[in-house]
Amino acid sequence: MTPRRLFPIAVLTSVLVLLLAGCASSQEDAVDSRCAGRVDADRRPECASSARWSEEWKESRTVLPPAPQDDDLVPIEAPRAQAGYDYFIDRKSISRGADGVMRYTVVARSPSGTRNAFHEGLRCFDDTVRTYGFASSDGVLRPVTTDQWRRLANDGSRGYQDYLGNVIMCDRHGYAWDPDKAVKALTSQYTAGGVRIERQCMDVQSCGVHNRHD
Repeated sequence: MTPRRLFPIAVLTSVLVLLLAGCASSQEDAVDSRCAGRVDADRRPECASSARWSEEWKESRTVLPPAPQDDDLVPIEAPRAQAGYDYFIDRKSISRGADGVMRYTVVARSPSGTRNAFHEGLRCFDDTVRTYGFASSDGVLRPVTTDQWRRLANDGSRGYQDYLGNVIMCDRHGYAWDPDKAVKALTSQYTAGGVRIERQCMDVQSCGVHNRHD
């Protein structure tokens, strides 16, 4: 074969490589587009390999729900939360935004009977949480504008957060559950993935590892 014929073949090979690379890049961009913002209407495992979704995430506007009513409060188990406190979730407050954030109101009752309420947002994809609203004894939620996203607490006065993230609100891939599933998990003592909650777990981490299934 003469050098004259080798050149066109080399050019053709280079063009083919570029086309294949461009196709791969387009496929990657398509995945990133689908994963941007982690819209959780459909759980997409392929998003785990997307490197740019976090940069494209946009937080939705939060509207505070009405004050929680006693009939709507569901007790939750949080083994490492503040000793002596009782914690409840307002089942009517649970929602999932277009930004993939699970929003809910939690009521904390102290041993003396004092109650405080927090309307929070939980980002399943990076295990962080922030407070959108706070209510004291009157139960009326008022906006909190200074709070930032922070890691889920697993002990102390907000030790319920890690339990919610691992057991009730999120699946093991980091996607938010449908709110109806989360409500059923609260009321039926099953996780949103259908695994029975072990009430005798010694710590919240073992509960989460055992129950965080989809």
